[in-house]
Amino acid sequence: MAKYIFLQDYSLEISEQYSRLLSQHIENLPYTLSFPIYQATQKIKTEQYGAAMNHVLDFFEISVQYASILLFFILKQKTTNNTTHKALCSVVNKIDNKRPLSFGDWVNDLFIPLLTTASIELPEHPFVKSMRMHVCSKHGNILLGGKKEASIVQIRNEYKGHSTTLSEEIYRGVLYTLEERVMKMLNGLSALSDYQFYAIDETGTAWNLKSIETKALPSVPQHLHSPSPLHYYVYREGPNDQTEITDLFPLIFLNPQRHVYVFQSLKDENASYISSNENAITYISDALNEEIDTCFQNIIPSFDISKELNWEELKTCMTKESMGFMKRIYKEKKYNQELFVDRERLTSTLYQFWESDKTLFPLLGEAGQGKTSQLCYWTEKLLEQKKAVLIFNGADFSNYTLEQKIKALFGYNYKKPIARLLTSLHEKAEQNKAYVYFFFDAINECLHYYDSDGQEEGPLHLYRSIRQLLVQEKFPRFKVLFTCRFYTWKNLIQRHCTTDATYIYHAGDEEDLAIRNFTDTEIKQAYHIYQRLYQMTTSYEHIDKKILIRLKDPLILKFASSNYLGKSLSESAIDYTSLSLFNKMLCDIRNSYAGNLQYDIISCIGDYLLNKYMKGFPVSTISTESLKEAYHETDSALYDLSRKIYKKDGISIAYAELLNKAERPILRETERIIDNSPVNEITFVYERFFEFIMARSFIKFQRKKGMEKSKPIPAEAYLEALDQATVNVVFIGTIRNALVIDCLETQNYSTLLELTALHGDNYIVMQLLTEVMNMLIRENYENELFCLIDKMLSEKIANGNELISQLNSINKKIESNQANEEVIANYKLLSQKLAPVIRLRKLASVSTINGILLTDYFNENLYKNDALKFL
Repeated sequence: MAKYIFLQDYSLEISEQYSRLLSQHIENLPYTLSFPIYQATQKIKTEQYGAAMNHVLDFFEISVQYASILLFFILKQKTTNNTTHKALCSVVNKIDNKRPLSFGDWVNDLFIPLLTTASIELPEHPFVKSMRMHVCSKHGNILLGGKKEASIVQIRNEYKGHSTTLSEEIYRGVLYTLEERVMKMLNGLSALSDYQFYAIDETGTAWNLKSIETKALPSVPQHLHSPSPLHYYVYREGPNDQTEITDLFPLIFLNPQRHVYVFQSLKDENASYISSNENAITYISDALNEEIDTCFQNIIPSFDISKELNWEELKTCMTKESMGFMKRIYKEKKYNQELFVDRERLTSTLYQFWESDKTLFPLLGEAGQGKTSQLCYWTEKLLEQKKAVLIFNGADFSNYTLEQKIKALFGYNYKKPIARLLTSLHEKAEQNKAYVYFFFDAINECLHYYDSDGQEEGPLHLYRSIRQLLVQEKFPRFKVLFTCRFYTWKNLIQRHCTTDATYIYHAGDEEDLAIRNFTDTEIKQAYHIYQRLYQMTTSYEHIDKKILIRLKDPLILKFASSNYLGKSLSESAIDYTSLSLFNKMLCDIRNSYAGNLQYDIISCIGDYLLNKYMKGFPVSTISTESLKEAYHETDSALYDLSRKIYKKDGISIAYAELLNKAERPILRETERIIDNSPVNEITFVYERFFEFIMARSFIKFQRKKGMEKSKPIPAEAYLEALDQATVNVVFIGTIRNALVIDCLETQNYSTLLELTALHGDNYIVMQLLTEVMNMLIRENYENELFCLIDKMLSEKIANGNELISQLNSINKKIESNQANEEVIANYKLLSQKLAPVIRLRKLASVSTINGILLTDYFNENLYKNDALKFL
């Protein structure tokens, strides 16, 4: 039998040439490279083509890794210029950041860049020269293949370790296609024939690792000066008696069983090695981490397998993240330092929280009250003081989990446990007697928490993640603060976090944890700022008290300033309700440059987003990519909007006006990172305005069903909406606005009264009604309020007085323990009959009248009507 069997039909001359090549290299290459190819030749003889193919692919893989490591150390040893350093840095960064490395990574990102750099810096080096000539020449790369042949990486991925055993004939075909490339790889490695390969075992014995048979040497070769145990040396005699000795440790080493291991990849905090020895298994350990760190730190000083950042590095990561947040907030016009007025009471409470042993601070408030601005102000102050602060946007957690975000910003491996990172962060904060401040803006805007099964609402899921990861007894130096709307906190989160009271900061009064209207001092300061910038001619001293109370609402001040830019303020208090201000802004927009189209864009966005809510998919944004895709799709729900926003040469004038008016912020484009790619989305700047626009859309949709404008929208429409849609704080605000607008336009309260009387036992309906009454109180709809209270208190049912008398009599029996089954049954029956009246009177008295008595309007005697007459 011939010494070697070839699968392709070569001439006798070529066959003999290849046979000599195999013999020479099996004899002269290091064991690590010679043994796999030797094994392959033996398996081919016995027609074990599947096993032979695996050995050939192992040969390519370990050859690439071995050659890359040798090139790495040769470059590191022989050159020091910027080009080489840049290439070595790129290799170390790849090894560090891609855990684990694939064979494709080794080929494309390590071997080829190292060989390219070596070809430039050391063109006459024999190993570089041979690899460049036979493996990566100008005429082609045997590893990458070409148009007619697959790459080695592709072949390996398709056939090696195949889950199903294929026929030997198929494996033979793979070997057939690889045969000539094996010969080219051997030619590329041919320069190694002039090298000697040594390693020192734990006893100090030197081993010759050339060929397929390793041999112990009688003594350590003289040219190895003070060799170290387990180290692997490559030795070559150069011209003019110059020798080249390269120590490839710790990327190649000899283990105690005398198996040579070659570095494969980092895996989490361990290093993975493979060996050609058939008795050796993959070696994964952290035993050589310190040596690997030392090796790579010569290239990149900050390299660390375990990714344990020091305190300054951790702060740098946090500062970068928070500054990026602030840059985005400024771009989106959500915070303007020039218009900001610090809520000193809140800042004082914040400092008390920092001094306390509590670690969780819920900052509550309605939309537009300045929660984001206050949080941004505190963030800037902490950044100025070089404190460790992280600030996040609640809405962003629809795109990734809190765990993923924290790992990513610290460059932490995604497979490692987050507890280890947070424990290390806290330990380093403690060592430096510092705190880490975590700020979460608007957790109520997290409509869908990333990777959630949908069983839990987004804000609650995000809160639980914050609580689970950051708020723990062992983390007293983590100070966590989040902002949230009252509705979401009270109706969704608070009832699920009763066990968290030990961590939550309580200042003794919920008001101290809430951001509400400006104080007298703050509104004076704020108005002077807005008056100067918006050039309003009305002086602070001439503002009516009723109007001034409305201007204490920061969003109302903002919209009033926009509406009366360069003018005197209206003297009518009714013009300062949010509905009036929003309506005026829409009218002003419609009468401005490209106004009708601006108005249509706003309406189209409202219609689309409301439709999503009604179908159970609550969203507050529209991606620009979806809009652009819809530009030519006439059947798309976004087609009309896309045509209004985009033109062939860019965006429309109308859309640009809505985006770029600093004095009248309506829309903004935000950038989110989804699956590591930036995605631009359109959304309204202010949530309360968004709720107003969707309310208009809701009314429009109802009127399209044939309802007369003079008649109120029936209660069934609201009940259907609450039943179909995803009900959150924004949707409740939308339906509340729609109900109030409809009542005002029709001057008919029958729907509101019907919802209260007949459906007030429905929890969601009652939430809606409470929001309606609060809005009427807060925004001083005095005439409508007193008229409504009168209707609620005067509503009667047939034989009402007699039924009430009977109920009172039964109550006395129950109180005196005289109740039997008949008494209880009568009590339930009477309660059911009286329920509509009770609900109306309860809403009027407990909620509404009490609310009126707590207002500034009542306390400053600004009501024309007497609220006490209802008591």
